Amino acid sequence: MICDPGAPGADHDNDGVRNRDDNCPCLFNFDQNNHDTDLEGDVCDDDDDNDGVNDCGEDYTSLDNCPILANADQADFDDDLVGNACDPDDDDDGVLDDVNGNGVIDEGDDNCWFLTNADQDDFDGDGVGDACDPDDDDDGVVDDINGNSAVDPGDDNCWRLANADQDDFDGDGAGDACDPDDDDDGVPDGDDNCPLTHNQNQRNTDRTLPGGDLLGDACDDDDDADGVLDISDNCPLTANAPTMPGAPQIDSDGDGDGDACDEDSDNDGVPDIGDNCPGLSNPTPPGSPFQSDNDGDNRGDPCDTDDDNDDIIDLHDNCRLVPNTSQHDVDGNGIGDACDCDDPAQISCDDGDPCTQNDNCQAGVCTPGPEVICPDPTSFVCQTGWCNRRNGACGIVPKLEGTPCPGGFCLAGGCFEESQMNGSGAGGAPSDGGVGGAPSDGGAGGASSDGGAGGVPSDGGAGGAPSDGGGDADNTASAVTSGAVTDDSRTLAPRGAMRLHGNGCTVDDSARPASLGAAWLLLALLGLRGLASPRRASTSR
Repeated sequence: MICDPGAPGADHDNDGVRNRDDNCPCLFNFDQNNHDTDLEGDVCDDDDDNDGVNDCGEDYTSLDNCPILANADQADFDDDLVGNACDPDDDDDGVLDDVNGNGVIDEGDDNCWFLTNADQDDFDGDGVGDACDPDDDDDGVVDDINGNSAVDPGDDNCWRLANADQDDFDGDGAGDACDPDDDDDGVPDGDDNCPLTHNQNQRNTDRTLPGGDLLGDACDDDDDADGVLDISDNCPLTANAPTMPGAPQIDSDGDGDGDACDEDSDNDGVPDIGDNCPGLSNPTPPGSPFQSDNDGDNRGDPCDTDDDNDDIIDLHDNCRLVPNTSQHDVDGNGIGDACDCDDPAQISCDDGDPCTQNDNCQAGVCTPGPEVICPDPTSFVCQTGWCNRRNGACGIVPKLEGTPCPGGFCLAGGCFEESQMNGSGAGGAPSDGGVGGAPSDGGAGGASSDGGAGGVPSDGGAGGAPSDGGGDADNTASAVTSGAVTDDSRTLAPRGAMRLHGNGCTVDDSARPASLGAAWLLLALLGLRGLASPRRASTSR
């Protein structure tokens, strides 16, 4: 509006300010407000904040959304016609942006000025609300790089839980720190007994066992709580601790499965559940559907102390397999009348060798029946099945020194690979005077029939069996114990100190070698010689 205020000393608009001092001489404005400090007062200034946007249009409609606060961009986040520059609540969430107007987010101010968040949540307490904080958990990893509200590669896989490592065990995009099922097995971590190992079945073998734990088998290194780590345990799911510290777990048949979990703990081909001697090998004789059980008491002969059930224990019974409570022995030959082949009517007898079965009288002599066949172990190529002639039980002994095995030859029950030699070569075959050992050993001697089996270097070599003019038992023991074979006291357990043979001969256990290791080698040599030689029936009286 154009007006002529008149003389400078006059007061044209009658606002109490003379024309010469009035910044709006034609419009009443006694306060003389002039926001942008130009020459025109606000009431007559078309752009009070001097931001280039006129306050009002020609029809007096408002144009500038902040007429007294410069904001040339006219930004209005919440579209409420009040520009951000002068809007006390830019996001219209009911929380004032800057209560004290100091331009800083203080307590009580809106912690997200331009993003609606009436709840004012601030997970990491950094003064920036979660709704506008690029790193809600303050772990140094940006929550949502591209702002699509989805967890993409590179985004923080736990927005509201600090996890700078970003570990994600199951690779499902949710970090372990905030994933309710880290191993993705369908069991929440809080209930999962292996939260980082997939185990949907949640099996925990030792939970109710003494010394058990709450760890599932899938992540438990000792599933049966027997003190033996699963990696070395021959029954990882059945407790079978060694009988004493440092001792091995019991494995009677040496097949690698402990007796506690072995369905056939004596490896005689008969499952323990139906075995009449489950702890002592008693294989079914060839051609028979049944294990040996002379007296039919469901206790096999090898583990029955009274095979004929006549109430006389076998150790003192002069007819071990024929009932004779009276123990009559008219001719005093040590064989009871009930089983003495002197009687022409006598058919069955006992030759005193429990490794033969169904012995019978022929021409007044007790003739051995078929030999007990003992199975070889499945896991050890240099060991063989052997019948203990003291109690008829099957055991395991080393094969003859020098017996070929994959890549080498047998030595003390173990396979010595030729690749372990360092250049001195092997000796000849047993018939040539001995089998060569490792170069550093100087060669092992031959079989007993060839003059003795060689020992380890420190022993100077052990001789053969005593009957062959061989060396002493101590050196023989040294040769055996240096190998992989161990003696099993249960397999070789005698029935008594002395055994009466059916033909009147006796065997005194005092002749047994002092070392069980020596016995293993001697019995192997003698037993295998016996297999190669025709059996002779004793006729001693």
